[in-house]
Amino acid sequence: MSDTWSLIRIGEVVAVDHARCRARVHFEDLDVTSDWLRLGVRGSKSTREYWTPAIGEPVVCGYLSSGTEEGFVLCSYYPHDVPDGGAGVRYTVFPDGSMVRWDNGLLTVVATGGVHITGPVVITGTLDVSENITSQADVLAGEISLAEHTHISAGPGSPTSGPQ
Repeated sequence: MSDTWSLIRIGEVVAVDHARCRARVHFEDLDVTSDWLRLGVRGSKSTREYWTPAIGEPVVCGYLSSGTEEGFVLCSYYPHDVPDGGAGVRYTVFPDGSMVRWDNGLLTVVATGGVHITGPVVITGTLDVSENITSQADVLAGEISLAEHTHISAGPGSPTSGPQ
């Protein structure tokens, strides 16, 4: 390994191959750009995470002692503005403003494009809805079908009976 390289380097992402999960990093102090580096992630087997850094993102890279060709983008770091947080807070903010935030047991999801859930959904607790609820299927309240229940009418202007 050249004396001008160390095993840990700090640089800025200049190119990203999203399909192969690799990045090229420019090291300003040496005015050198890396070859394609593999990206470190928090999981790559049964639990997997997909992440690629943005162009211009500051990153920490690690190299194997065998040379500058075998390296990894280990992580990115906060160069200036540190986001709001604290003990027991973890969140991800996406470029469109969507966010997932866990704050000591309170989970908040902000999805600018909507949320799609596939599979059964069980809610234990109160459901507070601030806008309309729509359904492509029938809605049941206990045993009463919203689409199929009937009322007995006593005539125009008369009160309507409860559902049958």
